[in-house]
Amino acid sequence: RESKEIYPLHDLSITGGLSFDTMKESTKNWGWENNPKIENTTINGNKTWSIEGLMKWPTDDRIYWRKYLLVQFESNNTTIELSWFDTADQNSRKIFDQILSTFKFLE
Repeated sequence: RESKEIYPLHDLSITGGLSFDTMKESTKNWGWENNPKIENTTINGNKTWSIEGLMKWPTDDRIYWRKYLLVQFESNNTTIELSWFDTADQNSRKIFDQILSTFKFLE
């Protein structure tokens, strides 16, 4: 992670926790700068929902780009979230796409 002076930049987090629908609903109040792109897809056959767009960093009003994904495993009702922060110009988005393409979710 780069220094806090330029944060957020190239930050990837992977966590699990709340239900798919609860986590999806929570994204509505995240301070999106415009209408974010929302997409329903699958990764390795698992239901996936994503939202991406520009956001304002709450502590210093910087604009950054964020992509947030939820992956649901219906067999055991587990949800994994992936979140990527980048600069507004998305100069490292290709890196995130490459990382994501290597994931294989096993139950």
